[in-house]
Amino acid sequence: MLTAFQNVADALYALQSDAESLRAAVAAEAAAQVTLDLTRKQLALGAVTYLALLSAQQAYLSSGFIRRFINRGAWLPSGGRGDEICCGRAAALLNGGSQRP
Repeated sequence: MLTAFQNVADALYALQSDAESLRAAVAAEAAAQVTLDLTRKQLALGAVTYLALLSAQQAYLSSGFIRRFINRGAWLPSGGRGDEICCGRAAALLNGGSQRP
């Protein structure tokens, strides 16, 4: 019985850790979007080279990979099947809110 409680505690800790990682990934994606927008404007004004734009695009696309990965449910142990509580929580976190199971 004690093992079952430990397993639940471990799972809850893992969910909390994943939620914190998700928040950081969403913030990184937002920052990369701002950087990309600014770099596009700077390129139009001739302040930066095309290489700077490519670098900003690469950073943005790399940061967006995390969101697409989580939206697919691939981070779930079940591969996204049958875990609506976790999927709902991830979707809420992606939208900047929180959802109680």
